[in-house]
Amino acid sequence: MTLHTRSIRSRLLIGILLALVIILASAAWWSYAVTKHESEELFSARLATSARVLDAIVARQVERATIVNPLVIALPREIEHGSGDVGTSLGHPYETKIAFQIWHDDGRLLVRSTSAPENPFGPNTPGFSLRTMESEPYNVFVLRSGSTWIQVAEKDEVRDELLHDLGIAVMTPLIAGAVLLLILVNVLVVYGLAPLRQLAASIEKREPDSLGPLEVTSVPEEAAPVVRALNDLLQRVHRALDHERRFTDAAAHELRTPLAALRIHAENLARAATEEERARSMSQLRQGLARTSRLAEQMLVYSRTQDANDREPAVPLRLADLVGDAVAALDPLRQAKNQQIEVLITQEAKDASILGEPIKIQRLIVNLLDNASRYAPASSTIMVTVSALDGAVVLTVANMGRPIPLELRERVFEPYYRIPGSGSEGSGLGLAIVMEIANQHGANIDLGTQTATEGTRISVRFRRI
Repeated sequence: MTLHTRSIRSRLLIGILLALVIILASAAWWSYAVTKHESEELFSARLATSARVLDAIVARQVERATIVNPLVIALPREIEHGSGDVGTSLGHPYETKIAFQIWHDDGRLLVRSTSAPENPFGPNTPGFSLRTMESEPYNVFVLRSGSTWIQVAEKDEVRDELLHDLGIAVMTPLIAGAVLLLILVNVLVVYGLAPLRQLAASIEKREPDSLGPLEVTSVPEEAAPVVRALNDLLQRVHRALDHERRFTDAAAHELRTPLAALRIHAENLARAATEEERARSMSQLRQGLARTSRLAEQMLVYSRTQDANDREPAVPLRLADLVGDAVAALDPLRQAKNQQIEVLITQEAKDASILGEPIKIQRLIVNLLDNASRYAPASSTIMVTVSALDGAVVLTVANMGRPIPLELRERVFEPYYRIPGSGSEGSGLGLAIVMEIANQHGANIDLGTQTATEGTRISVRFRRI
């Protein structure tokens, strides 16, 4: 499995940086577009206003004057040859970038500013236009006044410089604010992720065999599900290890005696002097192997039954259908003891269903029948009843064996417990498996006697669906 090492902090900062870049770029473009539009309107209005002022003050006078050479409106020498963009008491250097001309209808230049060329900026067409004079772009406004034409022009660089200066003025605080915001966000992210570092440190310090819950103070709401999931995982691991440990301890304890008996039978078989002794030792060895094999099988079944991960989906089941298969599976044991099994299924129970895991419910029925057969006398009858009443489906298995003492009726469901003097060499796990499966399916178990003085009856009550 490949682990991605990029931290949450770097992801957040990169995401915020990209968002800021996009937002600032959009704001810059929007500011530029708005500023350009407004400055165009402002400067164009100024050109038009200048033309009308010239019309009112100069053009109407020079129209009736006789001028051989055009009148040139000069600028102070300091302004004309100065530089920079700071105004003085004499004027402003930008005056050199604004020019005007007054032309007569007959093509004579009547008046011009010192910054205007002697040639017209363009044809005498009223309105605004963009013209080029001496490789310099000009914004030009032409106004007709009687027999004169007033042309007012402004270098395009004035507007570009204004946009540039406004862009810097607008973006500089935005960029500075973005940098400060990133620094502040970084500090907040480091502070906000401190509980995660505390959690990582807590996990790193734990011993390999420490399965207790994580104890982290000031867990934020976003990290709480992670802590809960880890604690839940540790609890499940603890249960699984405890289950495996108990299974190993039980296996070592329960298998010790039958394995010792097998060793003795094997030694007796090896030392047998006659065929009769050999046959008796072989028979005892086979019986011991069968008991040990059954014990190992029951232990594995009990272990798998307790395993929370070994579960299958619960589906609708009819107990009436499963009982027949369980009776068939128990046929060899029944025949060996010449026993009879009578099955009674009520009419309502034939169509009644429960919700359960098929394999486990089948195992529960088989274990009940197996337990009843082992503790019942030879040539006796085992009664199996399936009934439906009060919203439940009840499975009852009864035999005519020795009744279980009242004080031991709870203990028989404990793992590996066998009633002293019962006369059966069972594993002590049959009813423990039944109880475990019943608990997993929410079923209730009732243990009593078949009659007032003899027999055993076990009923398992399942909720009907």
